Amino acid sequence: LLLRYCQRHLKWVHHFQAMTTVPAKAELFSFFSGNGFQPFFTQSEFVLDVSELPAAQAGQLVPIGVEEYRTLREELLSERIHIDLEPDGILYQHGICQTVGGGLYRLEGGESPALLCAENAGYGTFYIKELLGDATAAQQACALLPTVTPQGQRYFFRRPGTEKPFGMLKFLDPTAEEGWDWSQSGYLGLAFD
Repeated sequence: LLLRYCQRHLKWVHHFQAMTTVPAKAELFSFFSGNGFQPFFTQSEFVLDVSELPAAQAGQLVPIGVEEYRTLREELLSERIHIDLEPDGILYQHGICQTVGGGLYRLEGGESPALLCAENAGYGTFYIKELLGDATAAQQACALLPTVTPQGQRYFFRRPGTEKPFGMLKFLDPTAEEGWDWSQSGYLGLAFD
């Protein structure tokens, strides 16, 4: 009932053509599939202990603001289907991360750009909720993590990829779905977790 209300509200009040969801558990993918959603957003996830991070390299991770993060994020994701987060969504993530000893960072001095959003989960654990950039830039950013997270011992990473289902999509307007290529996958990125 609540899901149907949300769909109607988004379609008729806000004129949205589609809606997304991120199931909290793998088992919920089947629940949402039964309600018309289809798996579409994927990502790569990996975990590294501080001793497994690449060797330190030149460059630095520089704290940045919401607008700069959003602009660079859009540049880095321009070749991929993705959710363009509004400034308020990134501001929300930025606030959570800063409150607990993390933040939004840009790689400076790298061969190519990289961005990351780091949240301190406590007890030496950091969630790198988003790591963007090509493989070389991402590796360089990983190597520099101890400079901005000196208490970090273990890092959980999320970045664009196709290995793990992450979110689902449902079109609210059938004409918007016409010609949609469901064989592709998109990147949702910073979920509100």
